[in-house]
Amino acid sequence: MNTTLSIEFEPFFSQISHHSKIGCAKYDLSTGEGVAMEQWYLNMGEVPGTPLDQIVGIYSKVQPEDRESMKVSLNRIVREETDHDQKEVRVKDGEGWKWIRQDTIEVGGEKSRQILLLMNYDISELKAMEKRMLEAEKLGRLKSAFWANISHEIRMPLNAIVGFSSLLEDEEDYEMRQNYIRIIQTNNELLLGIINEVLDLARIESDIMTFNFTEFDLKQLLEETVSSFQIKVSEGVTLGYPDSLDSFVFRSDRIRLKQILGNFITNAIKHTSMGRITVSYEVTEKEVLLSVIDTGEGIPEETMLHVFDRFYKGHNQKQGTGLGLAICQNIIEKLGGHIGVSSELGKGSRFWCTLPIFPRKDVN
Repeated sequence: MNTTLSIEFEPFFSQISHHSKIGCAKYDLSTGEGVAMEQWYLNMGEVPGTPLDQIVGIYSKVQPEDRESMKVSLNRIVREETDHDQKEVRVKDGEGWKWIRQDTIEVGGEKSRQILLLMNYDISELKAMEKRMLEAEKLGRLKSAFWANISHEIRMPLNAIVGFSSLLEDEEDYEMRQNYIRIIQTNNELLLGIINEVLDLARIESDIMTFNFTEFDLKQLLEETVSSFQIKVSEGVTLGYPDSLDSFVFRSDRIRLKQILGNFITNAIKHTSMGRITVSYEVTEKEVLLSVIDTGEGIPEETMLHVFDRFYKGHNQKQGTGLGLAICQNIIEKLGGHIGVSSELGKGSRFWCTLPIFPRKDVN
């Protein structure tokens, strides 16, 4: 190799190391001495120039679980069970963590000495990209499942509307005609709900969901919502609100709030065959807490982790698009609030959301 070229190129090594976030160190296991590039220290979350025996085998900035794994690997090399190892670990980075891959290679030495070459790489961007790809892949699968499901969900009420409409024309029995009309009306509402959810999803995807803020009586809104759902409640289930609720004038988007309550109630009706569904709210100095509590079948813990995910329908394939709760979450967050659920199998569930009493006027 051209010696002059090598000498001229050497000053660029540190720049290349810093730009690519690749660090290298040489460490003598027998003496605890060694040298390292500045980037190696930065990757390990350490101060450049720190003696290597205060880092190697200690790894104080590494996440505890990963730290123990690194120590086990180092001990395997010390005991000559292997001459190399590779680990992907989390290293403290401000308030969070960054991902570092470290390669440890025994490069030989005298009989009584073990010399290690330690190379590390900041792979945080790679991990973030990997996470985005996995999320995109998952979302793609969910969307495919959604569109396959939505065609089924739309056909069901549409077939009922077309079928019973054709029967209605020739049916002379009054009670039977009224029954057909109720079935048609129920399926009209179901189809309209599906279409509205798909349109809301499109607005969310396009970030064009708008809000109309007005002042209204929150208790009156609860009364109207509960009343509109009474006909949908199964026999053996009561739907209501506490008699002790006081009127409260609230400023928010009335239509969106009614949509959220309606979704909570619909979800409770689907999963409650006996008992009670209670709609309520509490007012504090800064926020309103709305909740819908049921005595239904409850939700498994695994399902609760995904209940607000788009297109997720859970273990129990009840009728629906799997969009309602995800849309509610988006609306609540846009309004500056929070949403959540708690549940116990066999005892029931509680869906809740909070909204600030004075929402930001610039929400759009």
